[in-house]
Amino acid sequence: MPILHLASLLLRGPQGMKEIEDGDSGSHTDLFKCTWIGFDVDNALVRYKVPALTRLVFDMQMKFLVQEEGYSKEILLVEYEEFLPLALKGAVIDKQNGNILRVDDTGMVAVAAHGLHLLEEAELRKLYPGVVEGFDPKTKLVSSSKYLLPLLTYFDIPLASVFAAVVATLSRERGGGGGGPGGERPLTETDYVAIVDALMRGLGFNYANFDTNGWFFPAMKKTPGSFMHRLSPDMRQWLRELRSVHGRRLFLLSNSLPAYLDLMMRYVLGDDWLDYFDLAVASSGKAAFFGAADVPYRRHTSFAAPGVEAPLLLPRAGAG
Repeated sequence: MPILHLASLLLRGPQGMKEIEDGDSGSHTDLFKCTWIGFDVDNALVRYKVPALTRLVFDMQMKFLVQEEGYSKEILLVEYEEFLPLALKGAVIDKQNGNILRVDDTGMVAVAAHGLHLLEEAELRKLYPGVVEGFDPKTKLVSSSKYLLPLLTYFDIPLASVFAAVVATLSRERGGGGGGPGGERPLTETDYVAIVDALMRGLGFNYANFDTNGWFFPAMKKTPGSFMHRLSPDMRQWLRELRSVHGRRLFLLSNSLPAYLDLMMRYVLGDDWLDYFDLAVASSGKAAFFGAADVPYRRHTSFAAPGVEAPLLLPRAGAG
């Protein structure tokens, strides 16, 4: 069975597990030969309210550009809804030409937008005549390179809208495609790269520290219910039964900071969320950590309940 299909059945809870047990999926995979069953957090146990999350990320990045990077306050006046359609999984920022790209399953650019301007077919084929650099025919995704930045998660996909909004605003201020009033030069590759660099600093500013910087975590701490759904009672019961009835050991594997993982899981599962799992890994660095033999696991105790030790994460062989 393809692993994504197996995962989709697993995340359907009791009914999905029944299909795996009964073999209704046409699979030869026996899940109960697995001693451990692992879960990601984002989009697995934690289901986001995507419109609210997308708007939060868009607003915080625009605010960062103005307050921390010195961009014109005019970018705060853009109509968010006009740029929202560009924020799609797999969108690619072209830092050389200042465009947002949509790449099809063959690796060809199907749509390109400069601000809100959609490139005509002739211009599209002139700029992007062949398969996009870094396109993987297996995953149908584009890898990051000098000039291309793919956007793949809810936490960075809104950057497509932000980038396009900034390009549109600055282009308008400079008189469109040519030099603006007073001899201002048009936007160039240098400007596009600078915008992306500023956006990357904005991600670090907003996501790197749970307690000190940014606007993302304060919003999540204040009203987590505005951005996340609680896990259903059936799913809670199913998680318990995987351990108590089926004898499986469960673990979480998340790239999130320990404090943010704790915040999410307390909201979706409750203050006793650690009781559902045998192991919880935060700040995992996946998928890169699978091949990084010099990076040890660590013990995380910051989200352990009083008097309860957090699960032990053993070092890698030969690490540390």
